[in-house]
Amino acid sequence: GNFALSRDFVTTDEDVEQQPTQHTVTTQTDYRESETQTDPFSPEYVHQPGITPSELLQLAKLTSGHGLPAGLAEVEMIERMRAKRAWEATLPPVNDLSQFDKRVRMMKEMEAKERAFREQEIQKLQEARSALLMYK
Repeated sequence: GNFALSRDFVTTDEDVEQQPTQHTVTTQTDYRESETQTDPFSPEYVHQPGITPSELLQLAKLTSGHGLPAGLAEVEMIERMRAKRAWEATLPPVNDLSQFDKRVRMMKEMEAKERAFREQEIQKLQEARSALLMYK
């Protein structure tokens, strides 16, 4: 068996000399790379009434560029959320009238703690703003 290639598959020296060795290809777009970047996929979900959403669903408001990737402030917020859920689990049931006063007292104490925390956060922001204005 002789094996022969047709003329279309044989490269001669004169074919190589006629073809350029490099090709330059460029593209021009109207968009910058940062404008074309999309948020990572977030599947749709349904929150069923009466069922406490999972920790993951409670964090759904954090999105790429808005809380993610998580920094120190977001980690602290997550820890406060966890502590609040643990506290809520210790509350007496709403329908237990014998412990209603205890429930109200516990809720008022928590509201006072949350108010103090918010006031502290506002104070920190005001101090940072003052420092920035003094620096200018």
